Amino acid sequence: ITDGHLSPVDSFAALKGLIYAMIAIGSPKKQLEMPFDLVLEHIQKQILVDGGHISRSPVKLAQVLMILIDLRTVLNLAKLPVPEQIQFAIDKMVPALKFFRHLDGNLCHFNGGYEWDANLLNCILNLSGASGRPLKRLEHSGYTKLRQGRGILIADTGTARTLEESRSVHAAPLSFEYSYGRDRIFVNCGAMSEYGEWFEALRATAAHSTLTVAHRNAVPIDKNGCFVGIPDVTAEHSYDGGCCLLEGSHNGYLARYGATHHRRLMLKDSGRALIGEDRLTGAASGSEYAIRFHLHPNATASLTGNGNEVLIQTKSKAGWRFICKGDVKADLDESVYIGHRGYVRTSQHIILRGTADTDEALVKWGVSQSM
Repeated sequence: ITDGHLSPVDSFAALKGLIYAMIAIGSPKKQLEMPFDLVLEHIQKQILVDGGHISRSPVKLAQVLMILIDLRTVLNLAKLPVPEQIQFAIDKMVPALKFFRHLDGNLCHFNGGYEWDANLLNCILNLSGASGRPLKRLEHSGYTKLRQGRGILIADTGTARTLEESRSVHAAPLSFEYSYGRDRIFVNCGAMSEYGEWFEALRATAAHSTLTVAHRNAVPIDKNGCFVGIPDVTAEHSYDGGCCLLEGSHNGYLARYGATHHRRLMLKDSGRALIGEDRLTGAASGSEYAIRFHLHPNATASLTGNGNEVLIQTKSKAGWRFICKGDVKADLDESVYIGHRGYVRTSQHIILRGTADTDEALVKWGVSQSM
C-alpha cells in the first residue's frame, strides 16, 4: 500500500478493503489503528486546503469522497469512533465537488475528469451530510467558476504543483467549459483510463477549448508522461456591472516560442452571452496559432457569413451565434467527446487559425443566444 506503485485513489481503495476485512473478522481496535493512520496520512497528502484532490481531477475527487463516506458508514455500523480528520475532509470536499458540476448535474472535463453520473453524484452528496455551498474559486486546485443566471463557465486557472504530480494532469492551462441551463456548449474532450490508447491524446492542449502555438502542447510532456517544467499560470476574477470577468495568462510557450498567452472571458446578459479575448504576446513572427472551441456532441454547428460566424444549435433547440474578429478565419472540424468512461462520441469543434506577424496577436470572439 505504501510502496508507491498504487495510484492515489487506489491507495484509498486498498485501505478501505483492508479495513472492511479487519472489521468483518473482528480485529481488535488496536490493530485498526494502523490502516486508519495510513488513511489519515493519505488525506493529508492528497486532499488540498480547498477540498480538491492533488490529481486536479473532478472524478478522482468524487471517488475519494465516496471512499471516505463508506469508511465513516462502516465505522458507525461497527459502533467505532470516526476520526475527526475524516469528517473534516468530507466537509471540505463536498463544496469542491459541487464546484465541478454543470446544471445538468454531471461533472466538467478537466485533468482526467469526465461527466460521470449525476444520480451517483447526488447520492454521494446526500450521504455526505455536508451542506457547504459551491465555491467560486478553488485557489489551491487551480480552477475558477463564473456564474450568471443559468450560464456557467468553469476554467482551468492552475497547473500541476510538482513534476511528479503532473503525470495525470492535462497540458491545458486556461482551457474552459461553458454551459447554459442543461445545454453544454463549449467543452473539453474528456478522459480515458491511464492505460488506454486515448490517454495521452486527451491530455494534449488541442483536446481542450484553448489556444495552441505551432501545433504543440502548452506544456511539453516527456517520455514518462511528466511535464517538462511547471508553467506560471495567473488568474483574477471580478464582478462588475452585471458581468462576471476572468482574466488570466500562462507562459507555457515562453521558453520555446517566446510567447505568452493571455485570455479574457466575460459572462454577461444573465449568462446568455460569453465574450472572449485571446492575446498572444512575444511570439516570433510567422508563428502559427489556433484557438479551439470543442462543442458538445448534442450541439450542431454550421459556418455562415464570410468565415467569421458560426451558428450553433443545442439539444434544447436553442440557437447560438458565434462570431470572431481579428486576423483569423473560423473553420469547423471533427472532434471527439468522452463524457462517460470508455464511450467515444464524435463531435465538432470551431477552430480559429492565425499567424503572428507582430509582437502581439489579438483575437476577439463571442457567443450569444439568438433571440
